[in-house]
Amino acid sequence: MSPTVFQTARLILRPLRSADADAITRLIGDWDVIRWLTMPPWPYTRADAEWFIGDGSSDGAFAIEQNGAPVGVVSLSEELGYWLGKPFWGQGLMTEAVEAIVANHFAQCQASIRSAYIPGNTASCNVLSKLGFRDSGIRIAYSKPLGCEVALRAMELTAQDWANRNPFPLQTDRLILRPLENTDWRDLQRIGGQSRVARMLFSVKSPWSEPDVKSWLDKSKWRGRPGFRLAVTQKDGAFIGTVGIGGQPLSCNYMLDPDHWSRGYATEAMRAFLSACFARFPIEAVDAAHFVDNPTSGRVLEKLGFEKTGEATGFSAARLEKAPEVLYRLTRSRLKANP
Repeated sequence: MSPTVFQTARLILRPLRSADADAITRLIGDWDVIRWLTMPPWPYTRADAEWFIGDGSSDGAFAIEQNGAPVGVVSLSEELGYWLGKPFWGQGLMTEAVEAIVANHFAQCQASIRSAYIPGNTASCNVLSKLGFRDSGIRIAYSKPLGCEVALRAMELTAQDWANRNPFPLQTDRLILRPLENTDWRDLQRIGGQSRVARMLFSVKSPWSEPDVKSWLDKSKWRGRPGFRLAVTQKDGAFIGTVGIGGQPLSCNYMLDPDHWSRGYATEAMRAFLSACFARFPIEAVDAAHFVDNPTSGRVLEKLGFEKTGEATGFSAARLEKAPEVLYRLTRSRLKANP
């Protein structure tokens, strides 16, 4: 379930409240604001604000709050829409708010986002362009404030464009975590194809054929939401493993070159990775598991704040039979409490 409140560096995005009616009436009732919109009536009254808040027309809408007071609205249902009170223009607040809403959308689904602006609204054009929206043509709409039809500049942002503009490189004291690339397949095969590594994983065979490696790699690529793996490299670029998150229920995984075991790399990489995932995506908990004959992985998970939740039997593509495993879960609060 999506969170009902988002927090950015300077803003809180939350559902609209009846107490917001006065601020909304005052801010959107400025002609310099409302003339760039199509749906609100003009002149705009408090009754209009009350209707918008309480009628359900505000589904998918969030108040943009700064210092405890609403400064604008951003919404995303069938289309992305937004406005900001004139006293707050020119500070980058709208880009900050829209980015949070867009990031949450793509963390949950891959559907493209559509938006539009009235030509001449340079500020709105800049917000969309900065976030990667592309021009998708002209469409005609009726503007209630202007009392006539207007030619809107339609814009669209795809999940792939969003992912391309928002890569996922991370750095720790000793490591770099980056999106997987097609050329990584040989390193993946060299590490994951080893029997002592593959036996501790769920989906890797030993030996690991080139077609299987490349298929695994393609499914693991960064696409802007959970369901991806990152390459773990040393600062000189040497490929030493992967970390990943995905599935239902959401779970995490990692593998590491045996030549680099017992150096704390797995804990270092996973701590950075999970911290970034909890910060970036609307998730509250992540599961993990390790086979009973891999107690080292259990120690890594416990260092990260994971708690045991039970036992089961799991299947590895590199084992002949199912094997006992230990189940774990990490909550957002446990990660925060575990430096």
